[in-house]
Amino acid sequence: MESVTLELLRHGPPHGQLLSPLTEYMALCGAHSTVTVRVPFEHFQMLARLDALAYREGTKARTRGLRDTGSEITELLAKIPGLIAEITDAVGRGDGWVHLRLILSATELALLPFELADAPAGCPGAGQTLVLQNGARVCITREVRRVTGEAIKWPLKPKILFAAAAPQAVSPIPLQAHLLSLRRAIEPWVFHFDENDDDDRRKKIDEHFAFLPNASVKSLAKKCSSGEFTHVHLLAHGLQFEKVDELVPGIALHDSHDSTRMDVVDGERLAAVLRTHVKCSSGELSRPSVVTLATCGAGAVGPIISPGAGVAHELHLKGIPLVIASQFPLSVPGSIHMVRVLYEGMLRGDDPRLLIHDLRRELKSQVPQSHDWASIVAYATLPDDFEAQVSRVRVEQAGRRINAALNHADRAPSDAFQRPTGETSSDTDPDTSAHDLRRVLGECTSRLEVAGKCLEVLLDSAPQHTSLISGRLASAKKRAAEIYYRAQQYPRITDAVKSEYREGSLASLRLARDYYATSFEADRSRSWALVQQLALTAVLDGPEKINADSWNLAQLLSTQDLAHSDLQRQKWAHCNLIELYLLFLMMPSPRPSISPEEARESAIEHTQTAIRLCGAASGEVYATRRQLLRYQEFFSPIGTFTIPPDANKLLAQLLDELPFHEQSS
Repeated sequence: MESVTLELLRHGPPHGQLLSPLTEYMALCGAHSTVTVRVPFEHFQMLARLDALAYREGTKARTRGLRDTGSEITELLAKIPGLIAEITDAVGRGDGWVHLRLILSATELALLPFELADAPAGCPGAGQTLVLQNGARVCITREVRRVTGEAIKWPLKPKILFAAAAPQAVSPIPLQAHLLSLRRAIEPWVFHFDENDDDDRRKKIDEHFAFLPNASVKSLAKKCSSGEFTHVHLLAHGLQFEKVDELVPGIALHDSHDSTRMDVVDGERLAAVLRTHVKCSSGELSRPSVVTLATCGAGAVGPIISPGAGVAHELHLKGIPLVIASQFPLSVPGSIHMVRVLYEGMLRGDDPRLLIHDLRRELKSQVPQSHDWASIVAYATLPDDFEAQVSRVRVEQAGRRINAALNHADRAPSDAFQRPTGETSSDTDPDTSAHDLRRVLGECTSRLEVAGKCLEVLLDSAPQHTSLISGRLASAKKRAAEIYYRAQQYPRITDAVKSEYREGSLASLRLARDYYATSFEADRSRSWALVQQLALTAVLDGPEKINADSWNLAQLLSTQDLAHSDLQRQKWAHCNLIELYLLFLMMPSPRPSISPEEARESAIEHTQTAIRLCGAASGEVYATRRQLLRYQEFFSPIGTFTIPPDANKLLAQLLDELPFHEQSS
């Protein structure tokens, strides 16, 4: 995405100045010359327009206000030739995505709904609404000049706090709809839990999401003081209240002492709540990366005579990198679209600027009775390497989605696979049990396929992470193959279905081997990927097809990693060598230049060292034992090769050495 920065400046403090055609503003855009611009209306005229856009007047006045205000802001932007040139050049340089950064030093300029502007003459899509037209996909964000994005780190592991408040509400808030949308958004990342175990369900969901009903200043500050939340979504009513003889925009929370009473907070006070001191830290303040405000008018600006502005403006000024709100009243359907589009995308790791653009277009098409599309306002200050950071988040989140899908495949619906050995209805109703197996297998593989596709699309968009992405895809395909193999062991299905499942298992193993090869080719330091490639070659083509030179290379790289400064590399190096020496004993002569006895002793020595180094209950030990069990329970049967006696003897010794434990989740 190409960025275009437009900065509008005037002399003096940010507050205290009314809009006037007499006031001069300096417009800076790129390396172009500075130009002087003036707004074409008086302050009271803009306030009247904003009243109409806030649905306080009739439909005709609102429609006229949308047209006239958009036209006048378009005229203002058209007087900045550098802006037109920069947008046109940005479209030509990139892929059509343009991030228009509006940096405003004057509070009164924040009153202007720039999002209503048309593309000026000379821009792609001239005459069409700038943020909706197809010539250039433009996302407009606002910034406060005093906020810097240099130290911002986009969160690698999102966690959402959903706070809701409706004290003395004149109209209800769409609480259940927002809660359901957020719950659906996090679902692909939630590990399997027992539906009948409330504690287990709460534990798994709490890793990603927390719900705070009847939110008050006190309860919200207490939650934020944990410092855990990267995203805060606030659903409440927006109200104006009197503060020092002025009406300022605020948000209605519950009173901290009496939840039936209302406590209306302005932006400055809410910022102090969200950016509170973190418990057990030395002076650190909490700072969610994203705050979304589903509250009417939270993106609007209040009185501009004295310091302080709107809620979103103040939150951003106090250091929250991205604040998304509405500058006009937001419809209930619009707010539901907002939470769904933004949070489903942000949890995937999508660029929030693209999501804001998608949200506007969806609101335009799906909520035509309002101008919610123009209500959305985003205050954003992003680091220079933001796209690289977002790319990393997408990879991490796709990997976590794979892990969650694998967890469901391991733990969910085991009864469908275990029924043949138990006294259940499946013994007397084979059709029902076979149907259950199909359903369970479909659910498991569907989760894995969707999660895998999220990773596959990143191979093109994030080539710098090819090795990591390919490794995770390989692991997912290998586990999918195991699911198919387990399913074909079910005795109450036809031979044709068993054959189908077997072919599905082998096809997944072939894909897994290809992905392991790609992972190693992209990053030769990933010796574990080469080890897994060799293992799957043994399964699919027979141990005699293992290339001796590749085995030697895997052993050399793993041995070098034993002395690596990274402890994690050392741990996995021991695990790699355990499997390599087992594969050595499966290979026919001529073998690499060590004796079978040396291979056995080395495998056992690395096993004992791995247990000491990693811990008996560690993930590394669990994964190694699980992989070795696959040779007995999966690899040998599906590959139709027999493990040689000396390799089988070593395998039994290794499994005796490695302690069995349940994987934590």
